[in-house]
This record gives sequence, C-alpha cells and structure tokens, in this order.
Amino acid sequence: MDKKKLMKATWPIHQKVENMPFPKQMFQGKITKKAYHTFIYNEYCCINELEKIGKEKNLFDGLEDVPFAERILDDVSDMEEKNWDREELESTKEYIDYLNSEIKNDEMKIMAHIYVRHCAAMAGGQMIKTKVPGQATMFDFPCDTKTTRDKIRDKVCDSVIDEVAKCFEFAGKTFVDMEKHIK
Repeated sequence: MDKKKLMKATWPIHQKVENMPFPKQMFQGKITKKAYHTFIYNEYCCINELEKIGKEKNLFDGLEDVPFAERILDDVSDMEEKNWDREELESTKEYIDYLNSEIKNDEMKIMAHIYVRHCAAMAGGQMIKTKVPGQATMFDFPCDTKTTRDKIRDKVCDSVIDEVAKCFEFAGKTFVDMEKHIK
C-alpha cells in the first residue's frame, strides 16, 4: 500500500491515540516501573496472540526478524518484582477475543494489526526506549527497521484501512485502561 495514502487515512486516529495521557507520560519519561511492567505485560499478551495467528498463516514469511513477543516477555521478567502480579487489562482480553473470533481467518485484517503493532514498536519504540524503565530489549530489532516497516506496509492492502484504524482504537483502549496506573 502507498505509504502516504495509509498515513493520511489513519493519521487522525494515530494522533488521537498518541496524545492520550499514558503514552504522553511514556514519551516524557515519567512512567513508573510498575506501570510500565503492567503495560508491557499486556503488550506481550496482545503481540504474542497476534504473532501466533500470523505465524499460523505464514504472514511473517520474509519478515522473520519482525516477531518480538519473546523479547517483550524477557523485559517483563527482567523488571518484575516478586510481589507484583501480572494484571491482564480488560482491553487486552477484548483485543485477544477480537483477534480470535472476528478476524482470525482474514489474513489481510491480521496483517493490518501486524502493521500497526509491529511498526509502532519499530518506529515509536526507538523514541521511547531510553525513556522507559528496564532494558527495553523489545525494541531491539535485528534488522533495518525502516526497510522492514516498508516491507510490512507493502503487505497491507487498501481494503483494510478501516482495520488499521480499529487496531489504533484498541491501542487507545489499552491506554485508557493504563490511566489508573499513572499519577
């Protein structure tokens, strides 16, 4: 898909989500270790399920350096303290249910979610990795991230622009759930 067309179509929801209180605090380096732990644990749950479905459908063929769920879990474990629970947010449960019921058999819609989730980690993740607690190895992709983002985008077709926006909406729901964890 044409990069400019995709960005233009999804820019309003992208900006809305990016400017919510939780991501703003992350970008400012004001997130607590516990809040970040809860956030990345939920990111792990979402990404792990998405990657499982994507691998079943061979959507990572030619994109073998893209899956990063294992690195997220390593970051969760690395920063976790013994008395902390791994809290699964309602938005995470809703997202996983959506992936498994609504769109699981639609490869193009799954690819739209891979585009949003993985390209966000490759682009935005590079900007926040020095501002969040822990090692942030989840953002260490063993590839040229710009070229890889282009490869992912090339696999997204015009017919799933609404699904790209829907994935951003799910990210926004996570950020709303996370607001109770910030000051």
